[in-house]
Amino acid sequence: MTKHRRFAALALALALACALVLPVSAATAEPKLTYTQSGSVARLKLQGLGQESIYGVQLELTLAGKCDSATFSPMSSTAYAPRCTCVAGDLSTQVTIYLTDRSPLNKSGVLDMGSLTLSGSFSMPDKATLTLLDRDLKPLTEGPQTVAVSRQSTGGSSSGGSSGGSSRPTPTPTPTPTPSPSPSPAHALPFDDVAEDAWFYNEVKYVYDKGMMNGTAAAAFAPNAPTSRGMLVTILYRLAGSPAAQTPAFPDVAPGQYYAYPVGWAAQQSIVNGYEDGRFLPDGLLTREQLAAILYRYARAMGYQTTARGSLAGFTDSGSISSYAAEPMSWAVGVGLLSGMGDGTVNPQGQATRAQVAAILTRFCKAYVDVSQGI
Repeated sequence: MTKHRRFAALALALALACALVLPVSAATAEPKLTYTQSGSVARLKLQGLGQESIYGVQLELTLAGKCDSATFSPMSSTAYAPRCTCVAGDLSTQVTIYLTDRSPLNKSGVLDMGSLTLSGSFSMPDKATLTLLDRDLKPLTEGPQTVAVSRQSTGGSSSGGSSGGSSRPTPTPTPTPTPSPSPSPAHALPFDDVAEDAWFYNEVKYVYDKGMMNGTAAAAFAPNAPTSRGMLVTILYRLAGSPAAQTPAFPDVAPGQYYAYPVGWAAQQSIVNGYEDGRFLPDGLLTREQLAAILYRYARAMGYQTTARGSLAGFTDSGSISSYAAEPMSWAVGVGLLSGMGDGTVNPQGQATRAQVAAILTRFCKAYVDVSQGI
């Protein structure tokens, strides 16, 4: 698997969390999922998508049977396909597939997704849950859609969901995609507000080249724009593979919000806590010490090594670090995620800007994600 694929989960997360907030469009199409199957491989296709351009897909399938693992290979050579999640129970398996691209995925209302390969004995469901995303990777509908699933025979007729162990049709030949040209490593960033001599240029270029982070507009990255608490938690939730979660008990986290399940998962994993008044404040602006604390708890939850410590004594404002953030800030300094502001301060109460988030996530991936995945 290439680096491009390994960073795709975070790419989708960052794009979902950091893109401009646009109004949700009204859905008029009634999509359906069809598939052909050969043994343990199911070729998936979405039909009836209408004419609206689709730039991202999240598809959830509940299969009858127990599968230990699942892999997904996209049809398009330019699409990002993070590692799909596979949660097996005694009688069923929940599989979630993510797919996104910088250009529309669908053509004439059809999206040939790719191939899903599963281990174990399984039966495809009759229904699936589908979320379609627009150019800014915002949902096109108010919530996930329930779509019909049917098996497509080689002759073109379809039937309901069927067992993975019966009547295997001859698989449809898969056309060989034409590889897209790789961008030159020396190409410049398209952002007018990211100068080559800016301290964050290399970090922004890193996350952009890896497909991890896009701009807020065609020629703008908005490096000094703030980041919200809900955005960061959503980024980490997607990076973890979007595990099963419930909406948390915070009164200001409403079901249906893009950050609802991420905050629920993060609370269950003790990655985040609410404020003393019981609220989470998902739209609250993220501070540097909150960023360090959430990353520290996330790293522990993922089983990463978090024993490193750095001295905070050299920062003139170390006394303003909140007690809950002292250890995480020491860890973040110790592993090189955080450094001073250039004036002898670490600015724990200051807002974490998009440039700072890009830099810190770049360092985090190089220190932990790349190492754990053997990059």
